[in-house]
Amino acid sequence: MNIATANPTDPYGQNVNKVYLPSGERTAAALIDSGLGIVGAIVVTTDGTNDAECIVYDNINGSGSVVARCPVKGSDKVGGQAIPFRTNNGIYATISGVGAKYQIYYLP
Repeated sequence: MNIATANPTDPYGQNVNKVYLPSGERTAAALIDSGLGIVGAIVVTTDGTNDAECIVYDNINGSGSVVARCPVKGSDKVGGQAIPFRTNNGIYATISGVGAKYQIYYLP
C-alpha cells in the first residue's frame, strides 16, 4: 500500500478520501501542523546501528498528550506505523537516536 495515497477510515468513522501530505524527511523535533489534523503514518529511518524513536504529540510543542510512539531497532533500518489518529491542537514530532530521520504523513 502506498501510504501517501491510502484511503483509510479515521478513528471517528469518517471516510478520508484525500492524499496524505508528507512532512518531508526530518532529523530534529518540529511542528508539522497546527490545529485539527489526522496523522496517517509515521516512518522512521535509522543509521543501521542505533535505535531510534519518533514521538508525536497532540500539541504545537513537545509537551502535552502523546498520541504515538514509533520505536525502531537500529538494525531494522526502517520502521513505522500506519494507524490514522486525529489531533486537536497540532502535530509535533520529536526524534531520538544517532543518525535517525522521520517523516509524518498527515491531513491538515
